[in-house]
Amino acid sequence: MSDDDMFAGHAQELFEHLLHGLVEPELERRIQAGTIEVGTPIVAMQALYWIDRPTQVRINSEVGGIAQVRATREIVRDQDVTTDDFDLVSRFELLDADRDAAHMTALLHKEGWSLATSFTYNTNRIHDHIDAAAEFVTTADQALADGRLRAFSENAFAAAELLAKAELLLLPDKRLINKMRHGTVRSYFRAWTRLENADAAFSDLLNQLDDLRGTARYLRGPFTLQQQQAEEMSAVLAQFAEHVAAVAPPRSIKDPVVPRALNLIAQQDLRAGQAVPVPKRGGLESLTPTPVTS
Repeated sequence: MSDDDMFAGHAQELFEHLLHGLVEPELERRIQAGTIEVGTPIVAMQALYWIDRPTQVRINSEVGGIAQVRATREIVRDQDVTTDDFDLVSRFELLDADRDAAHMTALLHKEGWSLATSFTYNTNRIHDHIDAAAEFVTTADQALADGRLRAFSENAFAAAELLAKAELLLLPDKRLINKMRHGTVRSYFRAWTRLENADAAFSDLLNQLDDLRGTARYLRGPFTLQQQQAEEMSAVLAQFAEHVAAVAPPRSIKDPVVPRALNLIAQQDLRAGQAVPVPKRGGLESLTPTPVTS
């Protein structure tokens, strides 16, 4: 079996889970509640996987997102588009309000169904952390230029910790969106770099800056950071920020998708060919929909 055949098989398995495991039970519930009629045509299905709330199933007009499609006819702006008016979904992104969720979304078109999946979590939270880190980086750079090394180390630490969390927020771990101790972030991110998902120098920087806080901010002993050492730290911090920005999920459908392979530790036994929530292509991201049949 070729890689393409195997990937299509995974897509089919995911589609069947969406249809039979999630949408059909939701349809039955709605039929029993009298909120949908038997025989209602289904043209769109979506499951949103949240870290901090139950999985949400959406059907037809409830499905939200922005899709890139291939039109089968000339379409005028603001004109209604039906399933016969396009035959390919090349990309799909969730709306801003939903972008902290992972998702499976299926759209019916002229040639059948297309399935779009993304198992990246916390996209909004990731970019919020990146934006906040950028402010602390700017302040750290200003303090370094002025020779205010205590202020540099404290702001550089804030930036490094935010960047570490931005990396870790890719994972569906509820602890990451709750209040987390500094030492826990250090520990998590050290494990992340030991798996070679990021440069170990970034974890070393976070640890060094955290260790400096006792003398820099709390005056627990002499503060010994020198200008040259701070400049070296600043250079690593800039590389750290560049790395996180480069691998972050796209903010919108206008941004390019950068496939990323991650090293993870299996939490369960897996059989060969089994579809799991981390596609074999694109790391945690699989945004190119694959046509499947229902």
